[in-house]
Amino acid sequence: MLKRTRSDGLDLLLSYDLKESSGILVAFTARLGGASVGRYSSLNLGFDKGDDDKRVRENREILARTLGFEVSKLTLGEQVHGDKIVTVDDGLAGSGSTSAKSAIEGTDALITSKEDVPIAVLTADCVPIVIVDPVKRVVATVHAGWRGTIKEIAPKTVKRMESEFSVSRNDLLVFIGPSIRACSYGVGDELHASFKESFPNIIGDEKVLDLPIINIYQLLGAGLKSDNIHDSSICTFCESDHFFSFRKHDVTGRQGSIAMLGS
Repeated sequence: MLKRTRSDGLDLLLSYDLKESSGILVAFTARLGGASVGRYSSLNLGFDKGDDDKRVRENREILARTLGFEVSKLTLGEQVHGDKIVTVDDGLAGSGSTSAKSAIEGTDALITSKEDVPIAVLTADCVPIVIVDPVKRVVATVHAGWRGTIKEIAPKTVKRMESEFSVSRNDLLVFIGPSIRACSYGVGDELHASFKESFPNIIGDEKVLDLPIINIYQLLGAGLKSDNIHDSSICTFCESDHFFSFRKHDVTGRQGSIAMLGS
């Protein structure tokens, strides 16, 4: 359900089926088509990474025009590699749209049932996850690095959606965007041991992590249908010419993963 496409000079992964059937936007950006230069070239959406803030704002405006949302309503969390989940209401809409300091404090996952409020996470190797209930019309965006993954932020977000909005896990659709994969993510003994202890059924002896696979495993364990989980299968490290990768470049920009309920 994710299709790589080029629109208005931007490389994107979009769920056309969901947009046509439910009016729900799910989009993952790449690094091409923006105004940033050098190590941030070119569609860097992340403030506070060393890029010129004016270029970041311009990049967000370019993206908003292309995808059809108001940039002033773009909503982001601070992303501290934790498991705090916040429900976005009208009062929080637009947090993080103009600066890193205005993002929702200490938050790595957002949920909303508000129409025309784009929620997003920014990544450069961590796993971006979008969760959609097209029946109850609720969307969530999740930032799952290794810390968030071991804290099971994705299934916790599902549980929060269930408790606040009475979603059915059978209806939930999951989209996993570009992130670093096992082919490029070697880890040390201590981190590997922690994951092997937490997930003994899927972590082998090789000291690598496949965070998207671990998150899928968690979501299946939470009762989601395997046919409803759609993985982009893109490795940011391997495709660093097209996607920002912190592990490949250290100083780099951030791509975005966006969900929005259309009115």
